Amino acid sequence: MNDAYKRQLEEIYKTNYERHIRYATFLLHNSNLAEDMVHKAFLLAIENEEKSKYYPEAWIMKTLKNVCMNYIKQYAIRKPKYDGFVDNQPVSESSFDVNSDTLLTLQQELNEQDYALLVQYCFQHKTVQEISEETGLTPNHIHVRLFRIRNEIRKIIFPLFVILLFSQEI
Repeated sequence: MNDAYKRQLEEIYKTNYERHIRYATFLLHNSNLAEDMVHKAFLLAIENEEKSKYYPEAWIMKTLKNVCMNYIKQYAIRKPKYDGFVDNQPVSESSFDVNSDTLLTLQQELNEQDYALLVQYCFQHKTVQEISEETGLTPNHIHVRLFRIRNEIRKIIFPLFVILLFSQEI
């Protein structure tokens, strides 16, 4: 690797490091993993000097995106799909590691359709596409409803968290 290219990469690393970390964290939702992916993108830039020497900033950003997306795809392939059965017996909601009081609170606070959607997505691990086919709603509609359900859960859980936090002795 020639010195001019090495200095150019060092300068890009110093000036754009935070930007690269934010971008990778946005894609991966994990800051530690994002740092690893940024370093991997720069290592690939060093290994592939001939490909990256003309527009190194753009090449690194595109490579960072590709590295992150490859990780996401690899993780999605290896993620075990839950089929709703353990030892050929259906699994009830009460057997999950979630506090049953929390589930009961959610069931009482959310409307019936939203709670059913939450159970399908979170506990039965159905994809948005599968839920869409079953309900006849568009996948975008399912995404929007899940987003709104998350916001409702935050509104329900946050006051409980504050009460719990301040009720403990210091």
